[in-house]
Amino acid sequence: MSEQNGSKRNVVIVMYQYSVIVKTIERKLQELRYEVEILAGEFDKIAEKAMLKPLFLVYLPKNFASDIRNISSLNLILDIISKKGAEMILLGEGSDYADVMMQVPLASDYEWISRPLKMDEFTLSVMKHTRNKSKRILIVDDDPVYAKMLRACLKDEYSTFVLTDGSQVIKALRQTPVDLILLDYEMPVMDGPQVFQMLKGEEVLKNIPVVFLTGVSGKEQVARVVALKPRGYILKSNKKEKLLEYIKSIL
Repeated sequence: MSEQNGSKRNVVIVMYQYSVIVKTIERKLQELRYEVEILAGEFDKIAEKAMLKPLFLVYLPKNFASDIRNISSLNLILDIISKKGAEMILLGEGSDYADVMMQVPLASDYEWISRPLKMDEFTLSVMKHTRNKSKRILIVDDDPVYAKMLRACLKDEYSTFVLTDGSQVIKALRQTPVDLILLDYEMPVMDGPQVFQMLKGEEVLKNIPVVFLTGVSGKEQVARVVALKPRGYILKSNKKEKLLEYIKSIL
């Protein structure tokens, strides 16, 4: 299905330079009844488009990583898309994969499809990313490795996005409402309990379910978590299956 909430799902193709292949992709997606928009170097429009939660297809030219300007712009694009919780697929040359992953850390959070494209496999990936995911989850954790692992566990069932700084939570939620917050208990600068108290002080945010993520299971530590009266808590040591089951029980 290419429809979400009764309307067509949008796809935004971001390209650095004109490509005949991009026009082929556009025609194929239109045949599948997607609304397609192409941004040719118009990176300033990405934040505006990301608000509508389209699927972004970022088409990387050959030898992409050899130009530092490309790397800088891709880091900016991925930062915007990750904060808005939009889906994205990177389309690039297989020979560029290692360099891009090394120079753009956020790129590893998203699917990479190497060119030349196998169109059937490509369209299946697009359909997978654009299926209706009715529930949205915000993960707040200063550990990027754990946050990435958690997002990978959830992204097939839920729309997810990650923040690594608790001070950004209120601003992000005002722009992008969610159905559940998975909140790390221990973080520098602003820890989980502080973020939780700030949420409770916001009229439009105070009823969002919050589940604390904690790496400690001692009775005293757990008691401190429970005393705050969140919707629940999850031990970071839990396996994927138990984590998914617990989240489903809340949502």
